[in-house]
Amino acid sequence: MKKLFYLALIAIALSACTSKEKKAEALIKDYLKMSLLKPDTYKPVKTILREANSPYDDLDLLKEVKQLQDIALEYDLTEAQAKNAKSSMALNSGSYQSAYTRNEYQEAKEKYDNANAKIEELKAKGKNLYEKIAKKLKSTPELIGYKAFHNFRADDNNGNTYIGNVIALFDKDMERVTYMFEMEEYDALQKYIKEEIQKEE
Repeated sequence: MKKLFYLALIAIALSACTSKEKKAEALIKDYLKMSLLKPDTYKPVKTILREANSPYDDLDLLKEVKQLQDIALEYDLTEAQAKNAKSSMALNSGSYQSAYTRNEYQEAKEKYDNANAKIEELKAKGKNLYEKIAKKLKSTPELIGYKAFHNFRADDNNGNTYIGNVIALFDKDMERVTYMFEMEEYDALQKYIKEEIQKEE
């Protein structure tokens, strides 16, 4: 009798899980059809539903991590601009400057000063955002909804079929998709958290 009872519980749990995955697929389908080039060609391949927990699946945190990535990229580009401007200043400096080299020097110096000012601004902005993210990552994990790893097929304008890989985030009641990431972008954000933020902790 006990065995039958446990089997019945397992069957109910599996049925509930399957039902949620079907609901997830339906919500994803509606969400994707707004952006696909040929929505009528959409076909789901596989959906794996999991609980979404803060802080790692918190949408605000993930957006902040993306912003921090952008700041880091802009910092590197600005640093390279400052270095190039400094090299130009060195080339056009000296005791015997022509009108041309004086002009080139002044232009390079202006670029150098502007780049350095921007570097300081990015440093402060990045530091504040980093500290905010690091604090959130130390918070106690909490169920905030669900996420689905979803694969699908669809056609482009040329009639070629491609495979899409996305991660959809849902609210706690599985009523709507709150956001959707390309799988590659989501993985890159999680990797950045572990390799660039948590390694400093």
